[in-house]
Amino acid sequence: MTKDIIRLEHVDPNQRRVMFVDWSLGNTCNYECTYCPDRLHNGSVAWSDRSAIINFCGKLLDHYQRLGKSVYFQFTGGEPTLYPGFLELISNLKSQACEIAVISNGSRRLAWWELARESLDAALLTHHIEFAKFDHFLSVVRLLSETIRTHVNVTMHPERFDECLDRALQLAESCTDISVTLKPLLVGFGSLLYPYTEAQREILQKTILQPKKTRPRKAVRRVMLKIHRDGTSRASHGSHLIVDHENQWFGWSCHIGLELLSINSRGEVYRAGCRQGGLVGHISDELISFPVQPVICRQDICHSITDIMTTKVEDPEAWENGNQRCDIVATG
Repeated sequence: MTKDIIRLEHVDPNQRRVMFVDWSLGNTCNYECTYCPDRLHNGSVAWSDRSAIINFCGKLLDHYQRLGKSVYFQFTGGEPTLYPGFLELISNLKSQACEIAVISNGSRRLAWWELARESLDAALLTHHIEFAKFDHFLSVVRLLSETIRTHVNVTMHPERFDECLDRALQLAESCTDISVTLKPLLVGFGSLLYPYTEAQREILQKTILQPKKTRPRKAVRRVMLKIHRDGTSRASHGSHLIVDHENQWFGWSCHIGLELLSINSRGEVYRAGCRQGGLVGHISDELISFPVQPVICRQDICHSITDIMTTKVEDPEAWENGNQRCDIVATG
């Protein structure tokens, strides 16, 4: 439960000025992890047309830049690096002053990643114990972290928990300028946490890995600030909010659509993965009405870390009267 929390906001207030576009390019993947639903990796959905993607991005950029937002694209899947023409796509967007990140299993060859990092601002590499070749994964992490922000999520397989923890520790100890998170798994990627033991839950709750830093890191969306009713605050990672059962905001005002858009592998556009607020449109639509206001949450549990990383307010009127009003206004 949210206890006495009345607001969730970004630790870095500048993140409210960023439109974060979480985009699943398809459901084709070269891994078949046992904890991943078939629909997310079986290739049943055809890749979206690249020209339709480029046209849609032009409309999106026009809308949110007029609202004073910078745009950050995060491509996921499936395995997004398998998308035909992925390097050309990110190069095109990079030329339009966008920031670009990719969530990947890191399995592509090093030579491919050398080309990709020229257009990428960040890489979020997910380590999957069932398939990852650790030496190669480690090499990719080291290569990317030389020039771009690099984060590693280590999915914590309950039955191979100690192996996962050991690899996370190796990454943290042998790589510099990265961040590493132990990622708790949800059954079917839904709302129910896997039945971790008490000892495993304690590790997930308390472990914070801090690899050596040799250069400053730009603030990112992974850390949110919990504002309590008495005015105190505390920073928290999205994964900790899930493990601590503090991911419940039914009836709150949520800024998905203003700080986040979610596009699925079929090209359908929603405010977030939770689909609160309904369908916004499709990337092939000639006209599309992008959101200009927050939405009231009608979901009991927020189970996506990406969806969690947006401003959420229990009492929006009190928040606005406290001179912290979001200055997003409706445009024609």
